[in-house]
Amino acid sequence: MQICVVDVRVRDDSVTLRALLAPNVNHSSTIFGGSASAVAILVAWSLGYV
Repeated sequence: MQICVVDVRVRDDSVTLRALLAPNVNHSSTIFGGSASAVAILVAWSLGYV
């Protein structure tokens, strides 16, 4: 798993975070669940503190 934040945008009541897909692809050529979960948790945490 490799999460690299590409872009973060904060506006009013929203946080948008983009991460690269290529380093987080599993053997089925879909996103690795742990990576998706980590990004979602990071966004939720950011929304609570930004």
